[in-house]
Amino acid sequence: MKNLKFFEKVVFFLNSVVAFLLLLSYVLPHVPPKTFATLSVLSLGVPFLILLNVLFFV
Repeated sequence: MKNLKFFEKVVFFLNSVVAFLLLLSYVLPHVPPKTFATLSVLSLGVPFLILLNVLFFV
C-alpha cells in the first residue's frame, strides 16, 4: 500500500469505511435496539451503502 497515490489512499479509506458500515448494518438486526439506539438508524441506509459499494467496485 505504500506505492499508492494520495487520491488512491483516500478512495481506499472511504471504501473501507463504507464496507465497515455496511457490515455493521447487516449485524444490527440481531442486536436489541435498546442497546444501541442510535446505530439502529444505520439500517435505514442499507440501500445507499450497497449503492456506494457497487460504485467503488466499478
